[in-house]
Amino acid sequence: YLGEAVVSTQLVVRNLARIARLMDNFKLLAADGDSTRIARVNLYELVESLMADHRQLLREEEIDLTMECDQSIEMTTAPAVLESVLVSLVINAKNHAFATGDRKAITITGTLKGPYRVVVTVSDNGCGIALDDLPRICDAFFTTRREQGHLGLGLHLAYTQINGRLHGTIDCRSTVGEGTSFSIELPLSYPGELVDSKPAP
Repeated sequence: YLGEAVVSTQLVVRNLARIARLMDNFKLLAADGDSTRIARVNLYELVESLMADHRQLLREEEIDLTMECDQSIEMTTAPAVLESVLVSLVINAKNHAFATGDRKAITITGTLKGPYRVVVTVSDNGCGIALDDLPRICDAFFTTRREQGHLGLGLHLAYTQINGRLHGTIDCRSTVGEGTSFSIELPLSYPGELVDSKPAP
C-alpha cells in the first residue's frame, strides 16, 4: 500500500508540474491589456527588471544570469510580450541546456543594428542542440524531454509572438558541447500603433 501511495504521489506531482508549465506557456497567448499595450521602453531597464525577478531562481540551480545591454536603447514595443518571450528563452535554457556539474551561464545582450533595428540575444554555454533537431525546435509540441513532463510549447509560442505581436524575427545558432544562442531582431518603432504614454511596469 505504501509503495502504491508513493507512486500515486509522484504521478500527482508530475501532472501538477505539467499543468504549471502549460499555464506559463499559454500566458504568451493572453490577450489582456498588458500584453497588447504598446509603450516606449528602455531595453536595459526592461531586461534588468526581468533579471531581478529570476536571478535568485537560477542561482538556486547554480546558473549565472548576466546582462550586456546598451543602456541607451529606447524602443516602442509590446513590453509585456517582449518580457514573456525573454523569460521563456531563459527558462528554456535552464531546463534543457545544462548537465549536472557544468559551469552554467546565461547571458542576455541588447545591441542596435543600424538606425531602425535592435537585436536581443539569449545565449548559454550549455550542451548545445543536435543538428538534426535545430530545424524543429520551434515546432509545436517538439521536445527532447517529454518523459520529464515538458510539453514542447515554450519555443513555439515565443516564435509565434516574436513574428506576430513583436513584428520581429528569431534565429537560433548552436554548437553541440559549446552552447546555444537565440537572437531576436526587432524594430525600434512598433508599426502602425498608437503608443501608450504610461511608463512600462
